[in-house]
Amino acid sequence: MSSDLTTSHYFIVYSAYMNKAIPDIDGIAIPTRRKKHGRRLAMKDCIIMPTAEEMAIASEQLGFNAIAEPDKIYPRGYMQVGRIRVELADKNGNFIHPEIRSTTQLMRAIKPLIKVQRDEIAIQKADERRARAIKREKKRQKKRRR
Repeated sequence: MSSDLTTSHYFIVYSAYMNKAIPDIDGIAIPTRRKKHGRRLAMKDCIIMPTAEEMAIASEQLGFNAIAEPDKIYPRGYMQVGRIRVELADKNGNFIHPEIRSTTQLMRAIKPLIKVQRDEIAIQKADERRARAIKREKKRQKKRRR
């Protein structure tokens, strides 16, 4: 209860607000998410299946205090999971970031940062796969020599 008192002035942003796809029961993304499903941005400003953790990290990179709540469910759809609480303004009403004064502006600003995060993760995974393949190949060569 005390955490609600300290974050009562935080803005809530659900991942569904900037989700470009609708998740189905199997977790597969169906690529047309309409505004009636809860999307708040134009399709060009959205991203496929953003997570609360990605959104929180991107918000913190912009200088905001953000709390990821990955287990919170979007009220309009039980398949939409995850939200963040972001402090756009302090308790006195002064905005923390001069150009970002609304959740819509925040979502537009964090989209490229989420894409960079995903690219970095993809590069890391590719490097790990490459390292495993090299290790396997060395093992095979060692077995052939015996």
